[in-house]
Amino acid sequence: MLTTVGIGELLWDLLPSGKLVGGAPSNFAYHTQQQGAFSCIVSAVGNDSYGNEIKEALLKKNLTTDYIQTVDYPTGTVDVNLNSLGEPSYSINENVAWDYISLPKNIDKQIEHTNILCFGSLA
Repeated sequence: MLTTVGIGELLWDLLPSGKLVGGAPSNFAYHTQQQGAFSCIVSAVGNDSYGNEIKEALLKKNLTTDYIQTVDYPTGTVDVNLNSLGEPSYSINENVAWDYISLPKNIDKQIEHTNILCFGSLA
């Protein structure tokens, strides 16, 4: 089975219509899993309600949270605004949990079997 790992930002996109799980590595992992791969995310979330909610959202999508650390920084967010034409602009909040990702101790065996590795451009 194809195995993929996304390393980097895991955050909430705060859209005018509500929040969505975001971050290029998490999107990569989700979409490769939808194509039949085993996929996981290496990232960090805060010890806060956003962090708990993001883990719940990933589990509902059948993505493991085994490699997502909980740190003492807020869970990442991106404020998304739309102009009158519906074009988005993004404000990426800094000094958040995914800025402090460390390599999980339990990732070694997973990496040995990984075919594709994606790392986030923000990280």
